[in-house]
Amino acid sequence: MASLKGFAVIRVVTGLSGIAIPLILVRWMSVEEFAQYLIAVSAISIAGIVSGFGMDRVLYRFLPEAYLRNDAVFASKLIGIAFAPRLLLAPIVVLAILTALVPLQAQEAIWIPISLGCALAIVVGLSEVVGHAASSLMKFQLQAAIVLAGIVVRLAVLCSISLLVGVLKLVWVLLILVGVEFLQLIVVAFAVVMPVLRRMRIAEVNGDRASWPTWRSLGKMALSNYGSYILGLPWQGSMLRVIVGFHSGAAVIAAFGFLQTLADRLKQYLPMQILQTAVEPVMVRRFAEGESLTAIIGQLDLLRRVSAYPIIGLAVAFGIAGDPIISIVTGGKYTDAGLLAALILVGLAASTISSVLWISSSIAHEMPLLLRRFALISVFLFPIMWVAAKHAGGIGVALVAMLVSPALWCALRWSPSKATVGTWDWGKDLRVAVVAIALVVIGRILARDATVMASIAVACGAFLAYAAGVVLLRTLRREDLVVLKELLATSVLAKGA
Repeated sequence: MASLKGFAVIRVVTGLSGIAIPLILVRWMSVEEFAQYLIAVSAISIAGIVSGFGMDRVLYRFLPEAYLRNDAVFASKLIGIAFAPRLLLAPIVVLAILTALVPLQAQEAIWIPISLGCALAIVVGLSEVVGHAASSLMKFQLQAAIVLAGIVVRLAVLCSISLLVGVLKLVWVLLILVGVEFLQLIVVAFAVVMPVLRRMRIAEVNGDRASWPTWRSLGKMALSNYGSYILGLPWQGSMLRVIVGFHSGAAVIAAFGFLQTLADRLKQYLPMQILQTAVEPVMVRRFAEGESLTAIIGQLDLLRRVSAYPIIGLAVAFGIAGDPIISIVTGGKYTDAGLLAALILVGLAASTISSVLWISSSIAHEMPLLLRRFALISVFLFPIMWVAAKHAGGIGVALVAMLVSPALWCALRWSPSKATVGTWDWGKDLRVAVVAIALVVIGRILARDATVMASIAVACGAFLAYAAGVVLLRTLRREDLVVLKELLATSVLAKGA
């Protein structure tokens, strides 16, 4: 229980610290180099998904059991297999993306950033594997603390350079990132994972290794996870930034990438995201014990609304005064990105629908149906998004991306699926949307000729009015929060057991 609380605190502090990094970069890097940085980091993120082959879920599934059985041989082989594709494939993916986006005549001029991007892809990939291994070997709190320390070091170095020199260069930023990630990889590998494997070897028991699944069956399990990751790749923030990069200039890439990066970081710390690993196993157990799937999914939808409604409130504020807020945050570099920020936030709120669908489909053993429908949605919407990116830039991408989750829900709802019943209470969401749109219209009228601070004050007032509207419309009641609290208490007790 105490370790889970400590882990939650570290995750929150890590999220807040991580948000500070793009805020520093956007103010102290030139628009062109910040756009190049965003594309490089996005390419590395895509490379991590493509080269991961779904092995993260295999590690989380079998390393804890190997730890309990003191089978260091199996654990070491599993980690080694996860290392190999990251080492070989990740730099190739990064090189392909960056050379495709950078004009041929300019590639020689930025060969150092491209080389650093390939090196960073290897280091980040290996660091992710040892991070998964550390968490699977019951050292999740220590691993999270090391990640936080790395972010703090990176933040301190970036702040020092920006204050002393007054500017941040792309090569410096990438070098700092490579160095910090490499140190983090070394510390986690040799101070966390290796000591656990060493103790497992010392206490190794001669268990029946024949009871382990075959490597072929492990490969099938990894590839099934890999398929879901690849299907979701077109709608990842990193891929959206690369698509915008194919069709837009540096200013559009920088503005869209900055806002999308903040949204991605915010998504990681939504209640829906943070609590999934604690809530999902309890839901699976309750369904196996005979509890109604509709009742279980109703509680998941409650968690979804707790996550989505504050994001919609932020979208209201940015819809009214997004331009001055972003201008202040970025030091005046981006002055007309308020609408884009509001659309990205609405898309983030909509994505909570698909988060519930993934959990409910897993509980109801309907993942194959979900994957087939998701594939159809991606095949249909991806070309539309590509055209939208070409003609409307980041706004077009944000508009199409927010349709994915509702479209997936509709596709499942019109199929023989039990997992969609109660997953989206669209009636309550519709009432919330009407209030939000009305407040944006009224707020923009009031802030039309107002000063910057007056516009921000109107936006803050609209946010408070929105919160009051959510309460008055009873879309989120006190009884709901009591139910949510009981659910989380049950989840924590189950994890502790």
